[in-house]
This record gives sequence, C-alpha cells and structure tokens, in this order.
Amino acid sequence: MHTAGLDLVIARTDTDITDMDVGGFISDHALIHFTICVRRPIDTLQPVTCRAWKRYEHVFARDLTASQLCSNIEKLSNKSADDLAVLYRDVMTQLLDKHCPVVMVCRRPRPATPWFDAECCDTGRKARTAKRCFRRKGTDADKLKAMRDFYEAKRSWCTTISANGGNSQKLWHALRGVPEHWMKQ
Repeated sequence: MHTAGLDLVIARTDTDITDMDVGGFISDHALIHFTICVRRPIDTLQPVTCRAWKRYEHVFARDLTASQLCSNIEKLSNKSADDLAVLYRDVMTQLLDKHCPVVMVCRRPRPATPWFDAECCDTGRKARTAKRCFRRKGTDADKLKAMRDFYEAKRSWCTTISANGGNSQKLWHALRGVPEHWMKQ
C-alpha cells in the first residue's frame, strides 16, 4: 500500500480476499498481508471420437479375406493405383465400422510431461510385454524394474536441466552426464 493511495490489490471478481492487514510503514510503502481463496480450475471434459478397439473381434480377418480386397485378386490387376487406394479405404472403413465402431468419449486434458518421449513410450511397451509374459510364465520381472529405473533417470535429468537453466556453467556440467542418445532427439 502506498501512502498516497496508488498501490492496489487486484483480483478477479470471483476471488475472495479476506483478512487484509496493512503492516507498518518503513518508507512510503507498507506490506499488505491478506488471505486469498484460490479455486482450482475445473477440468473440462473434451469430447473425442475414437474407435472402440476393445470391441474388436478376431473375425475381422475372416471378413477381410472374404472382401473385395482379397477374394478376387485378378480383378484388381487392371485397376489404377488411385482406384485401389479408394477401394482399400472403403473396404477397411466398412470392416472397421462393423467390428470396431467409432464412439464418442470424453477425456480430461492431461498436463504435458516433457521428459516422456518416444524412447519412454517404447520402453513402456517393452515393459508391458514383459508384464504379460511374467503373468503367464513368471519371468522377465527385470524388464519392469528396468523401465521404472529408466523413467526415473529421465525424470531426474530433466529436473536437473530445468533447475540449472539459468546458470550455463552448471548446465554444461550437468549435461556431461546425460547419455548421448538422449541429446540427439
């Protein structure tokens, strides 16, 4: 607060400010103490269309074999590439609509995770494969631990780099330990 009345506490109309207290003046300014009730923004659900892959049936292969794409290959030999592309699109769309229909789902937006990249996605895929194998046979538990260790290493390097972003000397020192294949991405 300014003694001439020039300083302000500005908030939105839907924000509650309580317990406002103006401290002692050291110069022509004073410290203003107050409590502000901040409401967490409500995550809005975003409608998205996708295919219901969980409804996918394995009879798809049988229907594909019986379709125009596979039943009479001699008929397809005199068609142009554009005609074949249109036929492929139409047949596949028809079969997918039958076996795996398009559905509307609502999803919450997720915060971006900068350290989760294609390499992490690949590691996760390998770990899920190992997990399924472990459930069936009781093996490959080491791959799951390797995935967790890999994610933790990525996360810690990104945190270290972010923390040293303002100091180039510390940043270069920190970057010496980052594996080379992480830097090429």
